[in-house]
Amino acid sequence: MMQHSRRLKAAILLVLLGPAAAPAQHHDMGRLWDSLTARADPQALEALAHSPDTAAAHPAAASLVKQGLVALRRFQLTGSQRDAAAARAAFEEATRRHPGFAWAFFGLGLTFVQAPLLRSPGMSAVGGGIGLDAGTLARNAFSRALELDPSFVQPARALAELALETREPEELRGGRDALEGVLATGRGHTELWLMRAELEIALGRAGAALAAADSALRAGGDVALALRARAAALFAEAGADSAGAATYLAGLEHLTPSAAERYFDDVALIATPAETRAWGAADLAGRGAWLRRFWEERAARDGITVAQRVATHYHRLAKALSDFHWRWLEDATPPGALLRETLARRPLDVDDRGVVLVRHGEPDKVVRTHLPYVQPNETWVYFRPGADLLFTFAQLRQASGWRLVDDILALVEWDAHVHERAAKSFLTLRFLSDSALGQLQQLGFFEYAQELLQELAPYEPGYGQILGRLHMVDIGNPRFALSDATMPYLEVGARLRERALAALATDADWPRFERELPFHYDLFTFRGADGRTDLLAALAVPGERLEAAGEEGRAKKALYVLRTRLIVLDTPRGLVARRDTVQVFQAAAPLQPGEYLRAHLTLEVSPAESALHRVVVEGS
Repeated sequence: MMQHSRRLKAAILLVLLGPAAAPAQHHDMGRLWDSLTARADPQALEALAHSPDTAAAHPAAASLVKQGLVALRRFQLTGSQRDAAAARAAFEEATRRHPGFAWAFFGLGLTFVQAPLLRSPGMSAVGGGIGLDAGTLARNAFSRALELDPSFVQPARALAELALETREPEELRGGRDALEGVLATGRGHTELWLMRAELEIALGRAGAALAAADSALRAGGDVALALRARAAALFAEAGADSAGAATYLAGLEHLTPSAAERYFDDVALIATPAETRAWGAADLAGRGAWLRRFWEERAARDGITVAQRVATHYHRLAKALSDFHWRWLEDATPPGALLRETLARRPLDVDDRGVVLVRHGEPDKVVRTHLPYVQPNETWVYFRPGADLLFTFAQLRQASGWRLVDDILALVEWDAHVHERAAKSFLTLRFLSDSALGQLQQLGFFEYAQELLQELAPYEPGYGQILGRLHMVDIGNPRFALSDATMPYLEVGARLRERALAALATDADWPRFERELPFHYDLFTFRGADGRTDLLAALAVPGERLEAAGEEGRAKKALYVLRTRLIVLDTPRGLVARRDTVQVFQAAAPLQPGEYLRAHLTLEVSPAESALHRVVVEGS
């Protein structure tokens, strides 16, 4: 099923509630829709359906549109395809009889958004129905409404929402132009400028997005939403991360209920279930505190600043939507997918690669294997102390996007080329007949499997063990090789699956340094004032691993700069204490092996039974 617009469908009841347009038809139709959205009883809608028409200038057209709006509202309440069909029929009749009535085309576009699978016999008024999907028909209808009335806000807003769902460049430009046309008529207000900013960001026009966000601020309205849009525009501009983070955090001081939900939408993909429950239980002030604590804890855990963590997240969101956005979202999980949720249930319209990117950033290495009979695949490798983290994605046959898989050898399509139908699992091959195994061997499937494992063995030693077992195939005994590889294959699969699922329950933004800087440190605690604890970190950094930042005076003394962070995170209580410093050291000459820079940091913390600490040192 095509996911035209999750947000548009959710907000469609309010799509007509913007400021009234100048023509009377907008005022009358908008007032009618206000009364419809206030009613949740399908039976109560009948009285409105038969009430006198208010649009004196176009009574016949208004009557048909009113029938369509009432039927559309019933469909929203009941889900009945009969009501959806009645709404579409009324709007189609209105477009044929009154082709100059903009609301008829707008209402017709709404039915394509709300009931995209409903068939319709003839769409000549909006460009013909043959071979056109519901999204295209909706855009045609909304565009026709704007042609009839360039100041009509609602279809321009709907076009922008549809464009943000597909993220196709042509549609993004069309949505941007639709908003620009309405804004040029003087009908501009905060919401349209905010949407304009979002479209410009999707088009890669950071400067234009920033200008639109500033216009939203000047137009008044929701300051928090305008500051959020301005922050997103700054994050899209090179070198403006600090300003973007400061603007983002300033927006938290002006939270409104609608702004709070938008801020949460941005982090929903990485929020834990416990965090999500806490958000749902908090009031507006509590949600502002929740967002601050959310970023403080993550920054502390990763050993970076709050500004860095916020900026990284928005960079990841932008890249995920740009590179891994998916408009066709299946209703069921495809066989072989590790994540059981359907894409349609996600807070962000991205495939599994987008989920991993938002949680862990870009991989350190990407391994792609192009082989006959092997489904398109790529494995993302994250270098981690002790054991690398691997995520393998594939374009599964019954999936709409790239999905995370845990059975790498299932990507080799065994059963399409043998008479016996085998399940999509490497392990079931050992139950095939000798003739089927021989046929697979002749086709080179075992060679493909070995080559697939060979590519990944440097990052997962267990694959090397399986590879050694499969070499028995080469000496003519595939059944023995398969049996011998079964246990290590099960063990490796379980281990990788456990690591992947654990990683997908958290997120990380580990700082990446140009080179390693080993140092020694120790922590000391002392009783502080008022029941507090004074924490002292003593550091020693090998001098030969540092480069002098410069020389001073005639003595040619060497200068060294250390950027240090001491962070304590009391996770159970959600408390973060940190100290970030820049220290400059002077030496009579460049430091030699065996010589150290010594420094110390002090921090006042609350006593805790257990707490996580981070000591970060960056040297020049």
